[in-house]
Amino acid sequence: MSTNEDEQEALLKPDEAEEIRSSHFLFNMPNAIFTSLFLTQLRQLRDGAILDTFHISDEIKSIEGVERRTSTKPATQFQRPPLKGLWHQHFFNPRFIPQNIGSHWKLGSGGSPELLEMFAEEMAAEESGIVTKGLINRIAYRFIDGAFRDRASAGRITGEWIIFAKHEGKNFYLTVGLHGEDDAVIYERVMKWCKPEFPFLFAG
Repeated sequence: MSTNEDEQEALLKPDEAEEIRSSHFLFNMPNAIFTSLFLTQLRQLRDGAILDTFHISDEIKSIEGVERRTSTKPATQFQRPPLKGLWHQHFFNPRFIPQNIGSHWKLGSGGSPELLEMFAEEMAAEESGIVTKGLINRIAYRFIDGAFRDRASAGRITGEWIIFAKHEGKNFYLTVGLHGEDDAVIYERVMKWCKPEFPFLFAG
């Protein structure tokens, strides 16, 4: 996720970094290291009311083992260049609800067999034999709420990305990435802002 005005700052002052970490309750995690880029993005997302950055904090605390697992997918490692070797963790925001519902029912590929079965079950259960308000409400509930609950209970909620690196038992949080961003764009941002700050992460 790119920021304006040349990312505003390559490096944060210590008091600025501390303010961002404190305001997001990102403390008491000795193995969590935050780049200036990552903290700058948190501040911009928060101050611009772009999304609730506490969803990001929750995922980080889950990764660091200081809070219970969230309902998102577990962190996984990128397998293809240019981000190969780095890790990413989804974080959730309410604006991702349509995306998750669409994925659950496979709407992008014409709908899943489960979707057709759900419609058939509800139609068969409608004793009047016609489309009623109650039938519509039941279908809507299963289509939206039921799908989201199923996805959450299975730990399959997706959203945008927290991108981080692992090194000597520590997690280095590099940047926030949007699903719409090309991997090359994220890689360029990481190389520009994170490599100068922590060059040993990219020595290999």
